[in-house]
Amino acid sequence: MSRRALPLVFVASVEQPELDEADEHHLRKALRLRDGDAVGLSDGKGHWRQARLGSDAVEVDGEVTFESAPTEPLTVGFCPIKGERSEWFVQKLTELNVDRIIPLISDRGVVRWNEQRSAKLAARFRVTVREAAMQSRRVWLPTVEAPMSVGDALALPGAALADPDGRVATSADRTLFVGPEGGWSDNERAGADLICLPGAVLRAETAAIAAAVVLEGNRGKSK
Repeated sequence: MSRRALPLVFVASVEQPELDEADEHHLRKALRLRDGDAVGLSDGKGHWRQARLGSDAVEVDGEVTFESAPTEPLTVGFCPIKGERSEWFVQKLTELNVDRIIPLISDRGVVRWNEQRSAKLAARFRVTVREAAMQSRRVWLPTVEAPMSVGDALALPGAALADPDGRVATSADRTLFVGPEGGWSDNERAGADLICLPGAVLRAETAAIAAAVVLEGNRGKSK
């Protein structure tokens, strides 16, 4: 059976898989699977295999397969906002095959950071990534970085800011950052590579999705 046709769960080891309680509950209660139904197992690092849900344990039912990581990994950064909308950003970026997600600390961002809050946010986003990757059948889990200042993020190779005054993205672009509702400050824009996104002036969450679609759409095209 095709991997993408199977409900997917992540395990620590595909060689000796064990379901945690929350994942088993999801399979049985949310997806209504029964003993003997096929599932896919992945370690989130490219390894996966087919298995069947058993009464006491998951039972392997196929060889381990390895899928290589993308050769042109994509990074999208965004400025978190208050409430649960930021988790929606992370969910959609995962579904759109972004490989690295960076929460940004910007001059005009509404969230104020400290070490404890940064660690808590990154941990919460990693849970969201795992759940979204299960839903979208990804066998490579995206990396979620700790919150990073825009200045530090722009030091990454090939990094650019999404901005209405920017150029059109090309297949060489791999890293794109989306600003807060108030836009980038003059200091953040100064000297930065700017890339325009399609459409009119976009809300922050729409811009994050557009950035992922633009990068993914260009991935693999000849330079």
